[in-house]
Amino acid sequence: MKKPTTPPPDSVSEKDSLLQSAADSLFPIVGIGASAGGLEAVTQLLKMVPADTGMSFVIIQHLDPTRVSNLASILARATSMKVDQVKDGMVVEPNHVYVFPPNMNMTLNNNAFQLLPRSEVRAMHMPVDYFFRSMAQLGSHAIGIILSGSGTDGTLGLAQIKEEGGITFAQDELTAKFAGMPHSAVLAGAADFVYSVQDIVQELIKIAHHPYIASAARISEEEEQRPGSQPNESLDALGQILHLLQSEKDVNFNHYKKATILRRISRRMAINKIEKIEDYAKFLQGNPDELKELYHDLLIKVTSFFRDPETFEILKKAVIPKIMEGRSAANLIRLWVAGCATGEEAYSIAIYFLEEFRRQGVEPYMQIFATDIDEDALATARTGIYIENIVADVSEERLKRYFTKIDHNYRINKSIRDICTFAKHDLGIDPPFSNLDLITCRNVMIYFDPVLQKRIIPVFHYALKPKGYLMLGSSESIGSFNSLFNTIDPRSRIFAKNPVKTPAPMNLSPWEPRTGEAKKVYLAKPVSDYLSKETDANKDMDRILLNHYIPAGVLVNDQMDILQFRGDTAHYLQPSSGKMSLNLLRMAREGLLAVSKSAVDEARKTAAPVTRKNISVRFDNRLLNVTLKVIPLNVPPSPEHNFMVVFEESVAARRKGKKGKDAQPDSKHDSSVREYAHLTNELIATKQHMQSIIESQDATNEELKSANEEIFSSNEELQSTNEELQTSQEELQSTNEELLTANDEIRIRITELDKAHNDLSNLLASSNLSIVLIGSDMNLRQFTKVAERALNIDYTHIGRPIGQLKLGIPVPEIESLAASVIASDRVEEREVQDAQGHWFNLQFRPFKTTEGKIAGVLLVFVDIHSIKGVEKLTRSLDELQAARTHSQWIVETVRQPILILDDVFNVVSANPAYYWTFQVTEQETRNRSLYELGNGQWNNPKLKEFLREILPQNSEFNNFQVERDFPGIGRRTMILNARRLGSQKQIFLAVEDVTDRKKIEELLAIERGNLEKVNHELDQFVHVASHDLRAPLRAIGSFSSILQKDLDGKLDPDSKDTLEQIILGAKRMNELIDDLLTLSRITKVTNPFELVNIQDIIEVVERRLHSDIAESSAMITVHQPLPAVNCDRIKITEVFVNLINNAIKYSSKNSGGQAKIEIGARALEGQYEFFVKDNGIGIDSQYHLQIFDMFKRLHSKDQYEGTGAGLYIVKNIIEEHGGKVWVESQVGKGATFRFTIPKNLKVN
Repeated sequence: MKKPTTPPPDSVSEKDSLLQSAADSLFPIVGIGASAGGLEAVTQLLKMVPADTGMSFVIIQHLDPTRVSNLASILARATSMKVDQVKDGMVVEPNHVYVFPPNMNMTLNNNAFQLLPRSEVRAMHMPVDYFFRSMAQLGSHAIGIILSGSGTDGTLGLAQIKEEGGITFAQDELTAKFAGMPHSAVLAGAADFVYSVQDIVQELIKIAHHPYIASAARISEEEEQRPGSQPNESLDALGQILHLLQSEKDVNFNHYKKATILRRISRRMAINKIEKIEDYAKFLQGNPDELKELYHDLLIKVTSFFRDPETFEILKKAVIPKIMEGRSAANLIRLWVAGCATGEEAYSIAIYFLEEFRRQGVEPYMQIFATDIDEDALATARTGIYIENIVADVSEERLKRYFTKIDHNYRINKSIRDICTFAKHDLGIDPPFSNLDLITCRNVMIYFDPVLQKRIIPVFHYALKPKGYLMLGSSESIGSFNSLFNTIDPRSRIFAKNPVKTPAPMNLSPWEPRTGEAKKVYLAKPVSDYLSKETDANKDMDRILLNHYIPAGVLVNDQMDILQFRGDTAHYLQPSSGKMSLNLLRMAREGLLAVSKSAVDEARKTAAPVTRKNISVRFDNRLLNVTLKVIPLNVPPSPEHNFMVVFEESVAARRKGKKGKDAQPDSKHDSSVREYAHLTNELIATKQHMQSIIESQDATNEELKSANEEIFSSNEELQSTNEELQTSQEELQSTNEELLTANDEIRIRITELDKAHNDLSNLLASSNLSIVLIGSDMNLRQFTKVAERALNIDYTHIGRPIGQLKLGIPVPEIESLAASVIASDRVEEREVQDAQGHWFNLQFRPFKTTEGKIAGVLLVFVDIHSIKGVEKLTRSLDELQAARTHSQWIVETVRQPILILDDVFNVVSANPAYYWTFQVTEQETRNRSLYELGNGQWNNPKLKEFLREILPQNSEFNNFQVERDFPGIGRRTMILNARRLGSQKQIFLAVEDVTDRKKIEELLAIERGNLEKVNHELDQFVHVASHDLRAPLRAIGSFSSILQKDLDGKLDPDSKDTLEQIILGAKRMNELIDDLLTLSRITKVTNPFELVNIQDIIEVVERRLHSDIAESSAMITVHQPLPAVNCDRIKITEVFVNLINNAIKYSSKNSGGQAKIEIGARALEGQYEFFVKDNGIGIDSQYHLQIFDMFKRLHSKDQYEGTGAGLYIVKNIIEEHGGKVWVESQVGKGATFRFTIPKNLKVN
């Protein structure tokens, strides 16, 4: 079956445009899928649906492709809505019903139907999946319903409707006539509601009016993301919902696109019939099950095998060969499938790589890491089991090669599952894998916001090898990181890594703290509103005192950078021009620079307070007399040196500065004196400062000179080391992530292995059978405790060849028998004895893996000593009581009515089947005479006579028929069987109702007579037709041969070829008539069985085929002796004629002209096995059964003559003799046909 030509779009932009188109249609579309038993359910649904719902209904019912459908006219009687059979291009309208036409595929495109011819390539037709997948593009306006039907059709399509935002229903399995389709949908988690048809209609009407479905308008993603586009209440509710999700599921959805999240939340609101997101947030807080459903809805899992086949073809041609170029098994290929969902993408890529490995003829050497945050999806991926609907996406050849059929499912082979490691991984926070050849992250980033997208692309670049490749979804891109990748194919979004340095990834600030951290607490008021007003007053008082009554000062560090200011420092400090700086030396006013430096240096050396007095500081065109104090502040254990620098202005100068405008200015002389003193002090301070600078500079210059070169070289080394450490850290993070992933996978597999080992150990320990397991190498692998005692083996023998062990129960040719079972995949049985003469039935059974491959042989020894009568068993009283109880249970359980009578024919007991059959109670039956029951139904003179003879004569009777009217159940025919019950004076009477069986037998007798009549007429027709056809065929053949002889050399090549075809056709027609007559004869004619020497038959066959044997120079070898068997001589001769003739025909061309044929036989238990072996072309194993079908041919008539009826005739003859026939063959290695004939066939 072909995939839809309009599959659901992967792109968010394409999807939104289609959703917008569907939304503009103003009505939802309901798709209803059904199969067997679905007509009744669909009719019931349409009868209950009002005619004015505003919805459109599309019925996809499985129909016979060879017949014209009347479904539309049938359904039109059930509803007042208009019912039409879909035609190509028909536009969907509300309040209409549309019926799917037979033998077509149907899709929905822009609200119009498209009909496509049904593909005949694949046998399985999935019309419901086909339509539902295209309907999923409608988003919230799509409603899918699965009703009664067998199979799994509709499951994948229903899941896609759900993933794209639609609402889904499935019929309750209890009310569905056939529960296959609904059960499959429910099992896959694709159904939102599971109801009866009546409840589906009620829920459908309710949900259709919800704003999520009924609203025609649709807000675009850009509008939803725009600030202010959502009310504050909605944003708060959204924040609470995301907070709940992160708290419970440890996944941060903050950087997922808001539009996607809101659509998913709206869908869940519609399902729960909630209209406000604030109410839904409250609903989630008390409903963990709904929170889980919302979580799974947000984790979109739309995927399939080989999704976007064109992309996979580009991958196959442009990427895979490049990755494998020049590689060897020592250089493992590493792939990462990010966002793998349920694993189809990972397995698809694995299959493409395996096909390339197979094409190159090398063993696979690859590892695939497949990650997702959905643990349920990962569990599905690990099991690798998918429903049979995948035949729509996977070719028949790949299904056969890479999958194993399990009921209605397919399982990916273990060899592929072992290549893929599935692990939980969050792209937003977890470290990536490293040294990868290929990363695929398709249709994942479309759900992320730009912040997260910009973080992920550099991560992918880092994780890839220098020549690695990146594959994104069809609507995804690398954004602004064009420098990191080269584009291989823009349409398929395949990129090659550029070998440039990976930029540092962006840091993400989560919306909520991760699980385990402090949760956000919401308060009605700020904490400060609850503090005492008195506390605020104290702070105000402290602030005023500090600003007005405490000396101005600053706190500086060892580099003289100001750390804090105290008081008004404007008189002493001012900002410097140029680049902003808080260094004390840059901010000191004129007169303080040198003094401050020298005072701090002295305080640093002496670790004691330093005071400098009478410092003249120029401020506001006047000189201030200032005292400077530097106080060291060393707070252990801190190594930092901090200093408090305090500025104090003299009291006289401060008072003088506060005089009014009327104050007389100083004399010129006084002013000069003060100026002189100021300059003198400043000069002294400057000299001291300069001296300290010179001393310290001289001391450090030398150190700096020697250290500078060391620092310079060390700096380069440190930079290099730092880069190496950074790279190593990233590699360690990636390696750690891989180890964690591998550890999880190993832990899961160890758990599974432990469970399987425990189950097997308990099974072996509790088994009371002697069971031995040997491998395909014939070495002992495992055995039960009972086998250990019976066969005299122990655990030291494990690993040794079974043929070298001296078993307590001798088994001749044990290795050859085991090898035969492995080769033929058939169970073999033998009867063997131990040294004490105890008999066992030994069964050789193939031991198969989960993929159906034979890995060894199970030897099962069953004790049959008591059956053969070699030893009598004794039972204790408890065992006899247990047997009696067991018998009573059987009587109580069987469905046939049973009565136990005493010696005077009173009812001692009856089983439940008697009460149920005759509609009577225990009180009406027990302790009453048999002849008084019911209406005297058993009061039959002949029955009384038979019953009276049972106890005295220890006799029995069977098949005594009673036909009469019984109370409550009407006229019935009963068969009675009776016998004595052990040594007791009781009679066991069994009653069987054969009324229905008699009716069936009468009908069968009539039909048998009709069939015999038809068969007789067919036989007559075959003989008459064959006779009538032979005469004209002989004429055609004879005249054609004469014509060929007379015109030899006179005909052109075309005419000559035509004449040869006429002669050949007549010959083939004659052969076909012969085979039809033979087939008719062997199926209708029965010859007497007689003792026949097979050697005589072989000689007869050689004489009949003398010309063919001579022409092909065939060499026939008969392995003597051949036995004499009781059989139909004529038919067994026909068997050897067909087998030997085939051997000659198919061996001569393959062996260069000479056919070598071997014939032989061997005696087995109760039968003879014969074989005919040739050196011919051989037969493919897939045709070993088909070749025995009527007129089955594997080659054209131009290659090999014949009609294909020979082996069918052989099979019929052998089965008529109670035997079986089979073939053992490989292509190009000849064929061996074997058949059996029982030894005990009686001579007629």
